[in-house]
Amino acid sequence: MAERTDRDMTSLYASIGEQLVHYSANVADALLVRRDAVTLPANVQYVWPHPSHRYLYVASSDRVRGELGQKHSLTTFRIADDGALTQIGTPVSLPYRPIHITVDRAGEWLAAAFNSAGAKRGPGTVLLYRIVQDGGALLEAVTSDTVDAGMYPHQARFSPGGEHLIVCVRGNNATAQHGEDPGSLKSFNIDNGRASLASEVQYEPGLGPRHLDIDPTKPWIYVSMERGNKLCVHRLDESGTVAPGILFTRSTLADEANDRRARQLASAIHVHPAGSHVYVANRADGVVRDDGEEIFEGGENNIAVYRVDGETGEPSLVQHADTRGIHPRTFSIDRTGRLLVVGHVMSRRARDRVVKAIPVSLSLFRVLPDGRLEFARKYDFDTGKQTLFWTGLV
Repeated sequence: MAERTDRDMTSLYASIGEQLVHYSANVADALLVRRDAVTLPANVQYVWPHPSHRYLYVASSDRVRGELGQKHSLTTFRIADDGALTQIGTPVSLPYRPIHITVDRAGEWLAAAFNSAGAKRGPGTVLLYRIVQDGGALLEAVTSDTVDAGMYPHQARFSPGGEHLIVCVRGNNATAQHGEDPGSLKSFNIDNGRASLASEVQYEPGLGPRHLDIDPTKPWIYVSMERGNKLCVHRLDESGTVAPGILFTRSTLADEANDRRARQLASAIHVHPAGSHVYVANRADGVVRDDGEEIFEGGENNIAVYRVDGETGEPSLVQHADTRGIHPRTFSIDRTGRLLVVGHVMSRRARDRVVKAIPVSLSLFRVLPDGRLEFARKYDFDTGKQTLFWTGLV
């Protein structure tokens, strides 16, 4: 048997309600072993590591559908060599439910995105927090929550140099009560922790971005359209802002007919550490009534895999990998680019000749040398009324 190396081992963290569970992940064998868990002040919303991988920042909130909640915070943890987490200090209070957090490459600033700034329907905002003690502590927000981040900002990411913060503004579909809130990408100048709008790229009706990822070496960003089920490619200009226009647009779906499903939505997106491929999650969880019970109505729960042209950034579809679960909300790739883990947020009953339950689960895939995914194994969970809301390899 080949000797195991540090490259073969990493940590996976997965949130179930207020708990953040730590797993040891064997990259070579695509195996997970549960180690321990920490408890947050409220339900985990999003997690991001410091660039040193010695600290982990966890956003939590008690907001539930229809209620704004009262407990919103950022908690800092020290990451031990074996991946175990130890809380440092007391959580930093947040004004609203944080939908996403991120850290710049220098490890100096943390940005939190809020999909609404106090109103149940209104523009969201972003706040920046200075990171001190080499990553071990966060200071109170530097920016004001009056920064208008658009209607339903879903993610914020720093440009490679940290001079700009790029915000995915998902927008909202039109309803009988109001027109569509358009989707866009907003770029904010960041000057000593203060944000000012630098540019905005507007999308056509029906498109609304959820997440983006940035090529590790080229000036390209890849954006998943939750509204519209598309992958869009943009160029970053020399200053780090998003250049006008879209370089390429691709469908994320294997079957375009699924775009008509109300609950067929593009989800997370990640660029391979080598920049060679882009991965986008498609998620569906809609139900129909069948013999008096709710049954999964169908749709795509898969990872769309695209090969990237190294000269132009153009993505070419090479695979749709079935994730073997319902609603893959989050997924991640280890730092060596060999293991991909998918977190399914919920369970459903589905009919396949007979009705069977599809539980909440983690699915593990090997990333092959050509970028395609090979299913390795799946871990099923009974989470009760909780959801497997966030997962990530760190």
